[in-house]
Amino acid sequence: MPVAQPHILPACRAAALTLLLGAGFAAAAPPRLSDGERAEVAHAVCAGRLAAQIEQAIASGDPVIEPLALRRDWHEALYRSLPSTLRPTDLLNQRMRSRRQFRALLRTTRHKDERRAGMARLTLSQQLDTCHALLTR
Repeated sequence: MPVAQPHILPACRAAALTLLLGAGFAAAAPPRLSDGERAEVAHAVCAGRLAAQIEQAIASGDPVIEPLALRRDWHEALYRSLPSTLRPTDLLNQRMRSRRQFRALLRTTRHKDERRAGMARLTLSQQLDTCHALLTR
């Protein structure tokens, strides 16, 4: 019986894992969204992010709550006003998911590892800039 060469095994395992994971992701891939639906999802995501930031501002006593609430309300109004074939529950789920993810990033900004905290702050800033750009187009 032939013996497998040790340097080939990791490559075979990696290829098999890639095939298995790729097949799983392809089967679970979401349907293609139209431009309007992508805009709707983007506004729902931003509403979730801003809701998380408002919660954190309230908890820390930050006076920036009013402008954040206004931006969040604009995003909500925009994603609700766009004609859509998406189910409202899908948009709400997307908003809640982005809110949880943003809260996790906010917690990470207080991490004792400064490198990790800095990366979280940079990611937060980029995500909020993206949301701001949606409103100022």
